[in-house]
Amino acid sequence: MVVTEGGRIQPDLSDPFSDRRILVSIAADRDLELSSTIRSALTQAAYPEHLRFAICHVYDHRSEGQLVPWTDDPRFVVTEVAAERAGNRCWARSLTYDLFDDEPYVLQISAHTRFAARWDGRYIEMLESIDDESAIITGLPAQYEIRDDSVIYDLNTGVQVLVLDGLNDDFTMELRSRPADDVRAPGPSPLLAANQIFARGRFCRDVPYDAAMYPAGEEISLAVRAFTHGYNFYYPDQNLTWHLSDCGEQTAWLADEVTDLPGLARLEQLLVGDATALGDHGLGTKRTVAQFEESTGISFANRIPMVDAQGLFDHTIELDTSGIDLAAEYQVWIFALLDGDGNEVHRSDITDHDVLRGDRTRLHLIARDLSAQPTHYVLWPLLSDGAFLERRVLPIHRV
Repeated sequence: MVVTEGGRIQPDLSDPFSDRRILVSIAADRDLELSSTIRSALTQAAYPEHLRFAICHVYDHRSEGQLVPWTDDPRFVVTEVAAERAGNRCWARSLTYDLFDDEPYVLQISAHTRFAARWDGRYIEMLESIDDESAIITGLPAQYEIRDDSVIYDLNTGVQVLVLDGLNDDFTMELRSRPADDVRAPGPSPLLAANQIFARGRFCRDVPYDAAMYPAGEEISLAVRAFTHGYNFYYPDQNLTWHLSDCGEQTAWLADEVTDLPGLARLEQLLVGDATALGDHGLGTKRTVAQFEESTGISFANRIPMVDAQGLFDHTIELDTSGIDLAAEYQVWIFALLDGDGNEVHRSDITDHDVLRGDRTRLHLIARDLSAQPTHYVLWPLLSDGAFLERRVLPIHRV
């Protein structure tokens, strides 16, 4: 059970699962699925008594009253705001993070979500199976749709991993997903999806949502901030939530994304400006933005995709030759560009003696007709006697 004491939520220490409380963060914009989302979370949970819902409900005449069934339920802390007085999605999510009350875990979802059986225990087991106290389970959920008042779940797509296809001029990402290669355990993901975040509860305090952030830059800003605070992203090993593929209810928040010029300036300041001016909503100190760029193949300064619309790659790459014996005699360094799925999209082996001796570490490469955005490159040295050294896969760093 969860009891209240002095206005704060406290665990009942006689309950062996009192350390498994989950804060469920939901920002809802006139979403007619909200009440069904809550019912699914409660009925499918193994321990519904351990859930605490932090909800920002933006309502109009159609969506008002969805939370009435839980008015007197102590597990619910709700901020309800009429649509004409509400802020954007980041503002709404920030209000839910403000309600964090030392719950050991937090789950952030959209207001149109359905849950698998025992989702709460399974999320916890999944997170605790990762040997990483700063792990975040994230990724695009599976999809559901509603046909003739029936919920149809996609049970065939499987676990998806986020892949970066490019970075737009306004710093927003072009994303796609691909099936996970191995779902025997959670695996590393380069990016974060805002409609599925399961982490230890301290994430709410470590990386508080920026209410003034450009909403279309929500995921890239949150990913960079979390990364620089030392958090690591993992895709789940099973789908525990489903997301409505076409909710059709959040038109106002979507419209806000293209009109929020102050929020856009704030995103630019975070990524390429003086982020210290953003205070608690700036960067962490455990890793740098440059390290995030290296791990994902993103270049915020350039803000252009690696490959243009005609399939042309025309960039200078800084080669990482650390770990290569530059005194050895080489026939060639096999060099290739890889896309986000690890597929080779271009190969042009290096025979330039200045590079093979380490006198030059910058490689200007022009490649045409590339079918995908490269994010990494291969260096695989071949000695003069025909022996291969270690094959190295490295993030692309443009200069």
